[in-house]
Amino acid sequence: MSNTESVLQHVIKKINALPAFLHMDARVVSLEAGNAEISIDEAKAFHRGGISGAAINGMTIMGLLDAAMCAAVLASAPGRTVATLDISTRFVRPAIGRSVVAIGRIVSKAKHLCYCEAFLVNDRKRQCAFATGLIQIIR
Repeated sequence: MSNTESVLQHVIKKINALPAFLHMDARVVSLEAGNAEISIDEAKAFHRGGISGAAINGMTIMGLLDAAMCAAVLASAPGRTVATLDISTRFVRPAIGRSVVAIGRIVSKAKHLCYCEAFLVNDRKRQCAFATGLIQIIR
């Protein structure tokens, strides 16, 4: 295993151990500098809500989109801390299905600021939401 792979595995381990990730039953599926994939493999009742009750609720979706963007930035700045300064989310269709995946990436990066985007797909690979965000690298 190369040093870069070792560092990324450490970042994945730290992210997967976050209390919010444990509570949401979320996990990092893949991570490389500037790109991240976050999944909820089996949606539970507390993930669901909305009008039909079958769709993944907005709070869960926004959390996954934010996590995917932040993870992408963390992977490009190991050992640093990040914070979301701004996030804009658009819901395309109800996220109905057993699982969902959020895929985030850095669009552009300055010294301490990254403009990112993420999208969320259901288990049929249909896009259900997308977001853009401004993520700050703190230390």
